[in-house]
Amino acid sequence: MPSLAQALGRVPMGWWVVLLTLPALVPLARGGLFDSHDGIFHAYRLAALDGAVRAGVPYPRWFPSFAFGYGQPVLNFYGPLAYYWGLPFTLMGVDAVPALKLVFATGLVASALAMYLFARLHLQRLPSLVAAVVYVYLPYHLVDLYVRGAVAEFLAFVWFPLVLWAFHRLVANPERLRFASIGLASLLLAALTVTHSLSALLFAPVLVAYVVVLLC
Repeated sequence: MPSLAQALGRVPMGWWVVLLTLPALVPLARGGLFDSHDGIFHAYRLAALDGAVRAGVPYPRWFPSFAFGYGQPVLNFYGPLAYYWGLPFTLMGVDAVPALKLVFATGLVASALAMYLFARLHLQRLPSLVAAVVYVYLPYHLVDLYVRGAVAEFLAFVWFPLVLWAFHRLVANPERLRFASIGLASLLLAALTVTHSLSALLFAPVLVAYVVVLLC
């Protein structure tokens, strides 16, 4: 009789990560936008970004239709990458609400795959799968999605393990593809920052501590 590890090994582990993430996405399959603290605001902002880009403004600093026509400088203070994540969906003709739900769905799957990638630096395949699943179903992770609707903070969960993975790669192999590794680590850290700057600030001590441990 094959062991559990052998049975899992017959299917690429990335597919198991996605499969075990799917139950967490079930509420997104319902019609309309689920009730949350901020979700509807993000749908409006995504629609505004789509309108600006279609009008020839790739990075709008002002959404003129907001605040009862007075306008708001949303992307001056809120991480723009959270909305650019959904822009390909709207440009393909998807309305803002289902596009936002696709942002949440792809973000949750991406966070699981990112954690699996990072965990594989330290663990075997099966424990790494467990780490990815636990990461997906962390209460705060799902609260960010279904209660707060905080799209930027939610997407920061994608970048946390990827940043750690990239800096591990940089520190562990300093002579191999050095400039490419520096560039990748820098880009991923920048992606976290322009997704949710507060998360980047809170994550900075974790990153520093992890690099120090690797260097010791």
